[in-house]
This record gives sequence, structure tokens and C-alpha cells, in this order.
Amino acid sequence: MTTCRPLQCLWLFVIGAGLTGLPGCEGGTGSTRTTTSISCSLQLNAWDPPQPTDGDWNAFQTYILPNPAVHGVVVNVPWNSVETSQGVYDFSNLDKSILPSYAGKEIDLAFQPITYTNMNNPPGGKNSLTPSYVFTTAWANSVGASPQDVVYCPPYPGNGAFVDTYANALTPNFDPTGYPVVYEKPFQVAYQAFIKNVLEHYAGSSIGYIRFGISVGNEADATCTEEMALLPAPNTFVDPTTWENWVQTMDNYEKSVLPNPPIQLMQSLNSLEADPTVLPPFEAMTAVNNGFGFGNNGLQKSDISDSASGAPCTGDWCALFDTYAGQVPLELQEAQPSNPSGSDPNNVTGNLADLIPLAVQHHATILEVLKQDLFLAYDPNYKPANPQDSAFAGAYSSALNAPCSQ
Repeated sequence: MTTCRPLQCLWLFVIGAGLTGLPGCEGGTGSTRTTTSISCSLQLNAWDPPQPTDGDWNAFQTYILPNPAVHGVVVNVPWNSVETSQGVYDFSNLDKSILPSYAGKEIDLAFQPITYTNMNNPPGGKNSLTPSYVFTTAWANSVGASPQDVVYCPPYPGNGAFVDTYANALTPNFDPTGYPVVYEKPFQVAYQAFIKNVLEHYAGSSIGYIRFGISVGNEADATCTEEMALLPAPNTFVDPTTWENWVQTMDNYEKSVLPNPPIQLMQSLNSLEADPTVLPPFEAMTAVNNGFGFGNNGLQKSDISDSASGAPCTGDWCALFDTYAGQVPLELQEAQPSNPSGSDPNNVTGNLADLIPLAVQHHATILEVLKQDLFLAYDPNYKPANPQDSAFAGAYSSALNAPCSQ
């Protein structure tokens, strides 16, 4: 996944009770581990698969979808692609055109309220996914609040009209494409209504799990915190209290509107800019106390040496996985498409085949694999961005075909 900063890729998510209690993977020895050895059960899902209109769809349909090693797909869904206008929810394109394309696989959904930042994502940093009504004075008045604030910072500049500051609909030449202050009432009320409608719509369906991002993309990375700290009370960002309250509020809300029987839920959670280690234990504890699972979206090569030396893995996922193994599901995703040859000095992921044993050692139960790595493993015609990586196709297919045997 290329959507988070290399040092801020902790992705803790909540999953409904249907996945709770999945076995972890044998062999971990983390410093805070409290569980006994359990058998490996690592499920592989394709993250953000191509759609039928994409250029790589034929290869995906030929080599990935029929592959029994790939358990499911995780489809990204922008908020405003479903809530097409205020209070109007249209699932028809998703249900009738997109999801049937992946028949035969478990289908999981990641709803994204805000466009990703521009860190590792050149198209990001300019929001186009939040419904436009959220920023209007009329909507703010209807929920008894001031207009929704938007902040602007280097990772999230919007259209560039404002720099290192904040603005709202009352500001001349307001730019709504910056980063919304998600914990403010206009955003929170609108997104909670959206979450409720999604869960009601898919109640009783065969959807595997649903992830609601509570910040950029499918995550909860607190972006532009210095600018949010400039906001007047009561919206001033206080690190880390404000974000902990936001995470807990959304966790509790999602649990409160779960249908019966519950849908398996994911909610992406992340760390703070100032200190990437301050939130993970709180987020993990909050998730587990709610009966949910958690995971990490920053699997990378440094985790191997960190685990071996006893240092914290990215976002401390190794120790947290060891602590909660066997109690809740534990998920991993690569920080960015891998580079097994090591030819790209800027690639933090490294060799996925080397990382899979680490995931197994620390009890991961779900591994979301980026499509580039699936193509490298299974598509004989695939040409990776780094040509030297082609030599690792066999190692990748072996690792993905039998992750618990690595």
C-alpha cells in the first residue's frame, strides 16, 4: 500500500464478531506476548483489485481471480460514489456492475471518506471523496454547528490556495479540497449517517468484511495536526487526546449500529505525525475491548531486523500481534508494492517472500496483497516496474501458495 507515510503506516482496524477468535500463526516470541502457540491460518486477499474497465483487468481475471491461493478481494469505495447527494445513497453501480466482477471470491469493502495524502501518492493531497454538502453552512446549521473546517499542510495542500492554515465556508475563496477536520460535528454526523446506511444495506449479505476509513482513504491517519492545533476551541487539536476521543467515538458508533447477525467490520486506525508509537497500544486495546480486531498497513523490510533485535516493528505491530494473538483477527498489508531485487533504494517494503514468514511468526491471520505482487507471482507476462524483480516470480508464487509453510 502506497497510501501512508513509511513511519506512519500503523493500520489498526475493527472487525465484527464474525472474525473474532480466528487462530493466529505459530512461532512468535514478542516481548509482551501473552498467548500460547496456535496454528497458522493466514488468509490472502487482493487489495484494491482492478475493475473491468482497467487496463490490467484481463490479466487479473485470467491469473488472479481463479487462483485458489487468493481468498478474497478488497474493493475501495469513495464515500461520494454512494452518497451522491445529501442523504441520497445509491449502491446500484457498486452492487450491479463492480462487485459481480469478482464472483467466486470473498468480497470485502473499504469505504474511503477522504482522498489520500500526497505522501507516496502523487495524485493525493487534494480531497475529492467527501460529499460537497458537508462543507456548506446550510448543513452546519442543520446539525447545530459552525461550518466544517478544512486544514492545509504540505502532505495535504488542497488546490494550493491556502498554506499551513485552516478555512471554512465563511472564508473568502474557500477551498474545500484540503483535509477536513474529521472530528468536527458536520463531518462526524454526515459520516455516521453514511456508515449506518451502508450497514443497513449490506445486512444479511455475503460481504466478507467492511472497512470504514475515519480519515484519509481507508485509514485514520491524523493529517495536518499542527494546523488543526490552530483551530479555536472547542475544535482545537490536542495531541493525542483529541484523536483518541475520535477513534473511540467512531469505534463505539460502528459497534452500536451493527446489524444482527453482525457484519464483519474493519475500521482503519493509525498513528500521529509527532510520535508514531503513542497511539498503537491505545488503539489496539480499544479495538480488542470492543471485540474487534486490528492490523498494520505498513509491513516493510525493516520489520524483520526490528523483530530480530527486539526493537518495535512499524507501529509496534509485532509486539501487539503477539499480545492479542488468538483473541482477535490480526491483519497486515505491505507499505507499498514490493521490490524483491532491492534495485529501488526508496522502496521500504523489500521482498514480500521474506516478510511472509515474519507475518506467520507474529500470528497474522489476514494478509492483503497488492496487485503488483500478485501479478509478479502469477502472471507470466507481467513486467514489473523494476525489471530485476522478475527473477523472484517463483519465490513469490511459492510463498503465496503456502504462506504457512515458509
